[in-house]
Amino acid sequence: SYGYLGTDFTRDKDGNGAVITLVRAEWLKLRTVVGNIVLLALSVALPIGFSILIPLILRKDQLGDVTRNDLFSLALAGLSIAQALVGVIGVQLITQEFRFTLRPTFSAEPRRQRVMAAKAITITVVGLTIGAIAVPTGLLIGGSLLEARDFPFEFGGPGFWRATIGAVVITAIYGLIGLGLGAVLRSPAAAITLYVVWVMLIEGIVYALVPKVGQ
Repeated sequence: SYGYLGTDFTRDKDGNGAVITLVRAEWLKLRTVVGNIVLLALSVALPIGFSILIPLILRKDQLGDVTRNDLFSLALAGLSIAQALVGVIGVQLITQEFRFTLRPTFSAEPRRQRVMAAKAITITVVGLTIGAIAVPTGLLIGGSLLEARDFPFEFGGPGFWRATIGAVVITAIYGLIGLGLGAVLRSPAAAITLYVVWVMLIEGIVYALVPKVGQ
C-alpha cells in the first residue's frame, strides 16, 4: 500500500488504488484546507441567511403580481450564492492538486482517470449534501416567512417537489462544472474568474434571451 496524506491506498488486482480509497483521500485533502472549510460553511450559511433576509424586507407593493415560481425563487434567494461557492470548491479541488500534491497523487495512483473519478464523486457528494441542507431549509424558513407576510407561497403545489429536487441536483452539477474548468485551465484564478462570469453574467443573458432554457 501507499502512504499518502495519512491514508493508505489499498491496491486492487492491477496494483492501483481503489476508487473508494481515493475518494476518502480527496475528502481528507478537502477538509484539511482551511479555505475549503470556510467555503463549505459559507455555502450553507449564506443561502439560509438570504432565505431569512429577503422575505423580511420585501413589500407587496414592490413586486406587484407574483407567480408561484417567483415565490419559490424568493424563498431560495441565496441559492445561487451556494451554487457559485460549490463551483469554486470544485475548482479548488483540482487546482490545489496541480499546485501542491500532483506528484504524490499520481505516484500512488498512476491512472489519472481514477483520480478524476474520485474528485468527481467527492464534489458531487459535497454539492448534493450542501443542496440537501440549503434547499429544504431555505424553503421551510423562506416560505414560512413569505406566508406570514401574506404572500401566497404554497408548499407542495404543482411542480414543487420537482423544482426542489432539481435545485439540489443543480447545486452538485455546478461543482462538477467548477471541477472541469479547473482541470482544463489549471489556474485557480482563471478558472474561478471564468466560472463566476458564467454563473453571474452569461447564464443571466441566456435566460433573458431564451426564457425556456430556465424552465
